[in-house]
Amino acid sequence: PLATRRERRIPGWTSAFEDICQGEKVVVHIPAHLGYAESGYPDEDKPGGYAIPPNTDLKYEIHCVEIIKKRAKKAAPPAEPTAEELKAIEDSRAAALLASMTTGAPGSGKKGGSKKKGGAKKKSGKKRR
Repeated sequence: PLATRRERRIPGWTSAFEDICQGEKVVVHIPAHLGYAESGYPDEDKPGGYAIPPNTDLKYEIHCVEIIKKRAKKAAPPAEPTAEELKAIEDSRAAALLASMTTGAPGSGKKGGSKKKGGAKKKSGKKRR
């Protein structure tokens, strides 16, 4: 079994894994330029040797046992407002309250801004046809 991370794959593997489904068995042919290309893959047991020689085409038989989806990162909680931001909010609320009191907005108790409640429509002397 092999567990692989996307960022550690050769380009040919990335394209091979895009359409594979869990439980599926596939044979993947990867040309050298999408594999290890001119650099090859060094053999850790043989200094100077290669486990996969440079410019080698690759063939893999893959059985996808499980696909593990990446967990979404939790969003950071919103930052607490600074003292300046709190002061600005407080000032804007106070200004809005003061403006509603001085302009005669509905519910402010001042005359001039409120409309008469209820009321019948005035009829004109003209008859409708």
